[in-house]
Amino acid sequence: MVSTYTLETLKEQSSLLSAAEALEKRAETIQTWPFDDRTFRLIAAIATSVVIAVISRLILKPLGF
Repeated sequence: MVSTYTLETLKEQSSLLSAAEALEKRAETIQTWPFDDRTFRLIAAIATSVVIAVISRLILKPLGF
């Protein structure tokens, strides 16, 4: 199937193309997360281990351990 575009049709669709281009430019400027997944997992593991150590110390101290 061959589509034929008239000058009028192209002029009407040019505003849609401009809007799509503007959205694409805005999407490209969106900030990305500054950490990669590996770094985030490492930070989460360290923070979790510290919290667990503190909680376990608070629980075991009154029990005499």
